[in-house]
Amino acid sequence: MTRSNTEKSSVAARTRGYPSPAFLLAALILLSPAVCAQQRSITGYPVEIVAGDQLLFSAGNKRVYNIKLQGIQAPRLSSRLGQAAKRHLKTLIAGRLIEISQLRQPPGSAIIAKVSYGGSDISLRMLKAGLGIEATSELKDPAVVRRYKQAELQARNRKLGIWDRKNH
Repeated sequence: MTRSNTEKSSVAARTRGYPSPAFLLAALILLSPAVCAQQRSITGYPVEIVAGDQLLFSAGNKRVYNIKLQGIQAPRLSSRLGQAAKRHLKTLIAGRLIEISQLRQPPGSAIIAKVSYGGSDISLRMLKAGLGIEATSELKDPAVVRRYKQAELQARNRKLGIWDRKNH
């Protein structure tokens, strides 16, 4: 049994603008919870420390990526504390093999990621030093949010970095 040209054009008209069944199946497989749960992580070296919460990163593929540390906002680079935050980040990761994970990139923005060295969360270390404020509104893991908030509170109580009135 074959379809007439009229039937074929009618089916084509009804499905125009909709994804094909093969595309929908591939999307379901790729977006399944099991696949989304797998965290992509890459290792490489910082190329440049841009600010206390931002760096340029290369995974050895000759491409350089603009990375923003997740869950933290460092002081403005134009301030003395912003320069201190940049120097501290540099001491933590410059020349070291670091891991970038939990990548996400808002349109027109730097890649937001967890940056680690030797298993240590660099955002957490910056918060503990008092060289940033927690910015955890987009983080999904409540345990990480709790650790970041606690680190900021400890730095505040110990009057470190931005929490020391002498620095203002």
